[in-house]
Amino acid sequence: FMATMIWKESRDEEYLGLAKVYYKTNKPQKVIKYYKEALRENPSNYIVLLELAKFSDNYYKDKSIAQKYYQQYINKFEFKNKENDSLVHKRLSQIKKILFLEGKPIE
Repeated sequence: FMATMIWKESRDEEYLGLAKVYYKTNKPQKVIKYYKEALRENPSNYIVLLELAKFSDNYYKDKSIAQKYYQQYINKFEFKNKENDSLVHKRLSQIKKILFLEGKPIE
């Protein structure tokens, strides 16, 4: 059992590749599924979390879903990439305004 754990390779890049394929074939549920799988395989892959946040932002009408992923990005990966941090903070601010105007709770 331990040998399996030690030698198990992360497949996050493969799942990320599948997400991109499904994006190109316009299968959004599969895109989300494989972004989540990639994140489960490698929770420290900040690119996957950012892509999941951006895709959720574009796909779901309910912006609280994207807000959750953007906030997770900030909580786990802030200061990892200045450009991404700026984008995420800006979008979180916009989403909070949208949710406020819709009368929804803001986390």
